[in-house]
Amino acid sequence: MEVVERILDSLDQPDAALDALWAKEADDRLAAYRRGEIKAAALSDVIAKYQVNTKPAAACGASLTA
Repeated sequence: MEVVERILDSLDQPDAALDALWAKEADDRLAAYRRGEIKAAALSDVIAKYQVNTKPAAACGASLTA
């Protein structure tokens, strides 16, 4: 279990270079929005697009047997 904890802890380390890349990406996207090059999307549309279906397969009318 200690190995798993050490691996997970190593994934949580800050990365200044990665943070800088994301900050630049956010700045670039905001600038493009302000120039009218891209449009905003409604939060409800984004959530609906990426929402995971958590219903069991049987509840959806699907069968697991062939």
